Formats: sequence, C-alpha cells, structure tokens
Amino acid sequence: MPTKVDKLATPLKKLASLLFWLTLVQGIGCSKQLNSEELEYQPTFCSSPVPIDVSRIDSAEFAAVVDEVRKEFSDKSGISVVLFNKEHILAGYQSGPALDDLEVDKESAFYIASSTKSLVATTVLKLYEKGVVDLDTPIGQYLADLHFDSWLLSEDKITLRHLLTHDTGISSKALEIRTSITGEYDRSTLMRLYGEASGSFLTPQYSNLNYILTGLILEEVTGRTWQQLLATELFEPLGMERSFTYWPDALEQNIAVPHTMDANRNLYAVPKELTALRTNTLFPSGGVIASATDLARYVQLFLNCGEVNGKPFLSPETIELAVSPLAENKGGGLHEYFGFGLGWEIAKHDDLILTLHNGSNKVGARAYMGFAPDLGIGLVILLNENIVTPYVEGAIAEFAWDRLRDAQAAEKNLQANLDAWIAKADARFLGRMDGRQYPVFDYPSQSFPDVPLRVFEGTYTSDEYGTVKVSVQGDQLKVEYGNMVSQRVKRITADQFVGDFLIEAQQIEFDVSNGKATEVKFIAMGIAFERSRR
Repeated sequence: MPTKVDKLATPLKKLASLLFWLTLVQGIGCSKQLNSEELEYQPTFCSSPVPIDVSRIDSAEFAAVVDEVRKEFSDKSGISVVLFNKEHILAGYQSGPALDDLEVDKESAFYIASSTKSLVATTVLKLYEKGVVDLDTPIGQYLADLHFDSWLLSEDKITLRHLLTHDTGISSKALEIRTSITGEYDRSTLMRLYGEASGSFLTPQYSNLNYILTGLILEEVTGRTWQQLLATELFEPLGMERSFTYWPDALEQNIAVPHTMDANRNLYAVPKELTALRTNTLFPSGGVIASATDLARYVQLFLNCGEVNGKPFLSPETIELAVSPLAENKGGGLHEYFGFGLGWEIAKHDDLILTLHNGSNKVGARAYMGFAPDLGIGLVILLNENIVTPYVEGAIAEFAWDRLRDAQAAEKNLQANLDAWIAKADARFLGRMDGRQYPVFDYPSQSFPDVPLRVFEGTYTSDEYGTVKVSVQGDQLKVEYGNMVSQRVKRITADQFVGDFLIEAQQIEFDVSNGKATEVKFIAMGIAFERSRR
C-alpha cells in the first residue's frame, strides 16, 4: 500500500519539473547562452561572398609541407588531403597503406567517425525542406515509445534542432558502451536505456546519443534506415560514389582500413574480421566511410550555398542556418570552438572563422572536414591511424589556414609549433601504449592452484551493460563481451586478470564466494556483471 511519502512524491516531482521548465523557458531557453561577440557572428557568405585569390595556393608547396610534417612525426599511416574551393580541387596529397598491398589514392575511402554527424544533419535538413520532418516538433511526437524517467529531460520539450546542436544533455554510459563498443542492443533495449538516461537541458554536451536518437526518429518517420536515407538523399544527388555506411560494402573496395601501432611503433592493419564485426556499432553518430574527394563534394554544397551542379539542393537560408552558432560549444581541440550549428561546429583560428566537424576513433581513424566561409576554401584531411596522427592533422590544418591568410606567418608558425607538437605526440604515444600494452604482459602469468580457472566460467549479465561470457581455453580464460573478444588473458592475482582485446587492454576482476565467481568487473570501464542463475 502506498505510504504518505509515496503519495506526495509524484506531485512534488511534477511541481519540481514544472518549476524547472518555467525557469528554463524564461531564462535561457533550451540553449546555453553565447557571449555577445559570438552572438554577433552570423554567416553571410551566401549573400556576400568574399572569394580568395587562389593563385596564392601552390599545390607542389602544399604537398612538400605535408611530406615534411609526416617525416617529422615518422608518420607512415594512410593519408588523403584535399584543399579546394567551390569549383575545383586546388591541392592534394595521398600516400600510405590502404587495404592489403594497395596504397592510398584519390578514391580511397576512410572511416570518418564523428564527421558522419554533419552528413546526417544535412540529410535531416533535406527532409525538413521536403516537409517530412520539422526541426521544432517535440521528439515525443515522433517516438511514441520514448519516455524519459528523469524530470530534467522531456520528450515533450526536446526537438530535432536540440539533438542536432547537442543541446539536450542526454547522458548514458550504458548506451555509449552498447552502441560504440559491444554492439549488444535491439530497438527495445535502446528505447529502455534512453528512458533511463540522466542529464538535463541545463548542462548540454556533445554526445553521440543525440545523433543515434536522430537516426531512430528518421527510421520511425520514413520507414527507412539512416543508411538508406544518406544513400538516396545525399550520396546519390551529390555524386558521392566512394561513400559507404556498411563495412562489408567498403571492404570490397580500396578503402584505407584502420591501422594501429605496437609498442615499437610498428604500424599494422586492424584485422578485417574485427573491422567487419563493428558494423553493429556504425550509427548516425559515426558510421560513414568516405573518400576525401567525396567529402570535398559535400563541403562544396555549402561553399555553393546549397547548389549542386548549378541546381538548387538546399536553400541558401537553410545553408546559413546550418552553420550558425545555435548553441554553445566549449569543446577543446586544435581550434577555439564556440558554437554548434546543425551538424557543424563553429570555431576560430586566430581571427578566422571556421566551420568544421572532425572525427576520430581509437580503432584507427582520424578525420578533419571543414571550410572557412569568408575565404571560400575547404579542407579535408583523412588518416587511418589515431595515435600520432592528431598532431600530423593539426600541423597540416594550421599551415593551410595560415598559408591562405599570410604566407610568412605560415612558415613561421609551422616551424615554431612542430617541436611542441612532436613532444606532445611522443607523450601521448607512450601514454597510449601504456594503456594498450598493459605492463603486466611483460611478466609471466601467475598460478593459483587453490582457485582453478573453472571457478570463473559462466555467463554474467547486467540490465544496463549486457552480457559477458567467460570460458576456459587451454591454460587461460577467454572473455567475450559483444565485439570485445580477448586475444590473450593473463592472471595477476587469484581473482584479477588482464585481457588484451586487440585495441586495448582491460583489467578484469572477479568476486568469488563459496568456490564460485559471483560477479565480474571491468575496472577501467567502471562496470560490473552478476553471474546468471539460468
């Protein structure tokens, strides 16, 4: 029988929710406030274009600088770079390993990770102009089975506009792990976990979850997957013939497969079998494989104010809306970020405004895609490794933007920054290797006869995080957690192990009671699973 406290709880929750939303609407709305200088920035490149004199761009010089940067960092990854205006590729560079024995060329497709978000947002804008979806309709009207438990979130307040500008605050470790790592989910699980998500409109943050939810809305409204929509609404009209949303399709082509490094900095390709498995973690938040030339075609859509081959594709008003700072962005990185547009991030490089969306993945991917509206120039940098390459990307991007504005400054800044970047890259590399090649692998496995390995065998489950299967293979454990399958496992104490899951190591700890393990924990991830009784 409900107590007096129980009877009081629901009205109090409703009252608190009402006060919260009244404060939000009267105060800051659903966006964090930008400072006055940033609010003054309004893109006008469609109505008042200021094209740069492209004669200052020397393609041979550009290629020589990329070569120099790669030598400084001993970078041997696959790379494709294109610098372009609204009509032509002005400079380019391709080199390094792609697939099997093939080298990267102009048509090599790379996994672009989070840069996918921009392409998805533009697809939404195309559907918006067709009247299929509305940017300001509450998402609860699109997803009848979405119900947030938290009174700080509301399916009756959040809209597609909020999702595309990361202005929701939705947070869920369980959703992040299932969608980006393990691939353990179905639609009902996703909707349940969204309902259990934390966060609030008062603390908006960049999150993959906003775009995964966008994909669910698109499928619900159109009856087609986000992959199908990108193919028909974006790739085909723009002539993006080297763009894919399925690994198996891409692996049949000359794609620049992800690479990583061993502890001696030897570059090697991530096995194709593992790459193909990760199809179940390719979402609208980061699921496209595309060539640099295809992405140049995509950015040229914006440089041409919505026209493709001289014909309207999106209106100039929609284009400028997409690249306007609609919500605050406090993200760090190469540039000074200050705003989120619809699928774009707005940043400053000194006094130059940039519109861009980068992407990265520890499996082995790095993407830089953007343009300077006031210069009418775009830049795409794709790499298939992500340990040293962030600094390679940074050096190339900063040189390109400096060179376009001031040739002398570009040379000076490049030389001044290279030493600092190399030092950071070395430190980052060592830290990454310490995390990936766990030091305990340098020591022999320990033996504990009183606690045999069979004690740990079994299936462990969590409503939030999924299922872990543990078995004995010869003289060691095998741990399977969705896409994460141990390559080797070493024992360091009676109940602690370290598993090498190819891309990174994980310390695993068991709770043992009465001669049987009752719980398994992944220490670094901070998640636990109870032994299944079935």
